[in-house]
Amino acid sequence: AGEISNAFENFISKTTLIQKSIEFNDSPKSILPLKPIWNSATQTSTCPTDAPLGCSTANGVSSEFCCGENSVCCPSLDGGSCCLGGYKCCYGECKAATDCTPTVDIPVQPQTLRDHYSVPSNIRATTNYFNQSVVAFTDEYSQGALDFFVDVLNEVSVGVTREGPAGCLPNCDQVESDLDMQYMSALGSGVGLWFWYNAQGYT
Repeated sequence: AGEISNAFENFISKTTLIQKSIEFNDSPKSILPLKPIWNSATQTSTCPTDAPLGCSTANGVSSEFCCGENSVCCPSLDGGSCCLGGYKCCYGECKAATDCTPTVDIPVQPQTLRDHYSVPSNIRATTNYFNQSVVAFTDEYSQGALDFFVDVLNEVSVGVTREGPAGCLPNCDQVESDLDMQYMSALGSGVGLWFWYNAQGYT
């Protein structure tokens, strides 16, 4: 037994002790949020003191939630979370800023939609049994803009029937109705197009 003890002590005396700090990189990226506290007397809700940061919803699907002061609200379709430790909310997930790829804008033209929805490029209505319509309440469309759209994108023009009183120009815009008229005429190629201006008092 003495020989074993001496051998062990001899081994220890010749061994260099290496101290190395071990870094643990398993800190959480996110935590589950807290729900607001409902006050039935005032019919209002407030965030608790330990999670005072009120967070908005994502597309109206997730419920309101609360996060801590040193976190970032990250709403998502499944309820959301609170990002920690410098992580940012990247499309509903907590990620490092370098891992969050920016969105890429895709120029959307009629052919883009045809490709996405598998609509044949040469399809065209050949009867007058169908109609499509845009109804506007606070804006107008521009026939000149529609003609320019058809010409530049090499679409097939379609006649437009307009119903309703005089339009609201110049006291309104044309943005939404122009977009509707242009893309409906392109995707519903050959289908009769109506524009109904439904001003107040007009039915």
